[in-house]
Formats: sequence, structure tokens, C-alpha cells
Amino acid sequence: MALSVCENSAKRNDLSTYTASWPSDGQLTGTIPFQIRSCGDYYCNRATRFTLRSNSVTLSNGTSEIPLTVKVRQLHTGTTLTFPDNRTCGSGAASCPFQGAGRQTNLSPDYCESCVNFELLISADLDALLSSGTLTQSGQHSGTLVFRIDQAIESSNTGSGDSGHERDVSLTMQLNVPDLLQISGLSDITMTQNSPVSSGNYLATHEFCVYRSGNGKFKIQAEGTGVSTGSAFRLSGTSQSVEYQMRVGRIGRQPVSYLQGDTKSRGHWRGNCPPASNNPSGNTNMFLEIRVNQAQANSLPAGIYSDTMTLIVMPN
Repeated sequence: MALSVCENSAKRNDLSTYTASWPSDGQLTGTIPFQIRSCGDYYCNRATRFTLRSNSVTLSNGTSEIPLTVKVRQLHTGTTLTFPDNRTCGSGAASCPFQGAGRQTNLSPDYCESCVNFELLISADLDALLSSGTLTQSGQHSGTLVFRIDQAIESSNTGSGDSGHERDVSLTMQLNVPDLLQISGLSDITMTQNSPVSSGNYLATHEFCVYRSGNGKFKIQAEGTGVSTGSAFRLSGTSQSVEYQMRVGRIGRQPVSYLQGDTKSRGHWRGNCPPASNNPSGNTNMFLEIRVNQAQANSLPAGIYSDTMTLIVMPN
């Protein structure tokens, strides 16, 4: 009974599987409570100091990885270690920072009422891992944290007993990474009579970024306002409107033409652009092109003609 591990006041060999959900802000954090009893004789009457040793853990799915930052903290002292930490426990507080606990009076050593409360604190910057190419796939990422309870052998621990023992405890961790898609970098496009002209059309182009986890393929749906499905998009003014053409393509490739409600893709449309939260350089992989017939536009009364375009990106 020199070393006992408990969870929810029940003695266990290993800790229960920990499952995390994808955080909306891209910052994974979690707290896993548990208890440890460390004592120095067969009846667990004498508390013995100890440390915890571990190489930490990386969650993986194939070659996609999520290295976790793992800390362990003793609640009532506030003593904290950050894994990896593999210093062995000699004697005294310097190398054995955690305080043990023996059993309470008239309580069986099989119970954990006198265990000491601990918590594992886990964290990972998932946005940064996506940007660096370390986290590359959707699906379940899992790994097993193994930590060793390394008990001190102190001069005070005399007589028969179990002091100086070691024990390994394992904890399986899981995170389900959803199929992540994001479109970013879009902004208002303004055209005037000073805009470039190509083949009798005022022309404007705009680059943007589409990200999909694993550089997967995607498709884009386009929805303007005020026109029916299958019709050309229109820029509307106070009393009149004018049609415009919109084409979307991968940078360096030929674009495809859209009408209202169209959903289109090409085989080379892949989401290899960084997510917006980790794209300080404004990298782009897609562009859209707007064309308005010059003669029709010049025949309109003076004014502002506008439309709101919604682009919806989805897996392909």
C-alpha cells in the first residue's frame, strides 16, 4: 500500500480516458483531477515525499501530431512540474517536491480519503500547429501519457515498509479534429470609370485564402442578392441595375464562371492556405474576377451600384 492512485475517490490502476472537444478559439486547455497516496510502511501510517516523472505526450493521427504541454500540480501546496521532467527522487524537498499522505485513523488503506489532490493541466496552441504544418489531418488524435510516481527513500523511513517504490500510471487522451474549412481575406471591391478595361469590360480582381485541414479539396457556392437561381448577378442602383460576371479560380490557373446559386470546383482547388488566425503575411491561393460591360455601365445614371456576394466554402 506504499503508493495508491485514485480518481473520484475510487482506487485505480490507471486514470480514465480523457476526451477533449475542438475549441472554438483554437486554444486547447483541460484539467484532469486525480489523487495520490504516498506512504512509508505496510499500514500507510507514515507519509513519504515523492516526485512525478514523464516524457509528456503527443496526440497523433498518422503523421499529424499535437504535442501537448502537460503540467502536474499538487493542489494544497501549489507545487507544479512541467513535463518532460525525468529527475529522480532522492531525498528531501529539492528532488522530491510533492508531499505524501498516510491513512487517517480508523480508515482502511484500501480507501482514498487521505489521498492528496492533484491535477494535470494540458494545453496546446492548435492554431499554431495548423499553421506550422504539424497538425495536418482531421479525425481522432490520441496518445497515452505515462507518468512515474517516484517515491523517496528518507532516513526517517525506518522499520518495515514500502518506501522507495516506483509506480507507472497511464492516461489515454483523445481529441477529435473536425474537417476544418475557412475562407478569409475577402473585402469590398470598388470599380469606377477609371478601372482597367479588358475586352470591353471594366475589370477588377481580388485574391483570397481558402484553408482546409489536410490540404483537402473544396468547392465554392456563390450567392448574390436580388436575382433568382441560375441568373446573372446584378449591381443595383436607386432605379436601375447592370449585370456583372464573376469568375473564381486558383491563382495561376484558369477561373470558372458563376451564376446565382452555382456550386463549382476544380480538381486543383486545394485548401493549402493558412487559417486566418495564423496568416499574418496575408497568403492567398484563390482569386475572383468581376467584369462589368463598359458600354452598359456608362449608359447608367450617375450613382452607386452595388451587390453583396456571399461565398460559401465546403468540402469536395
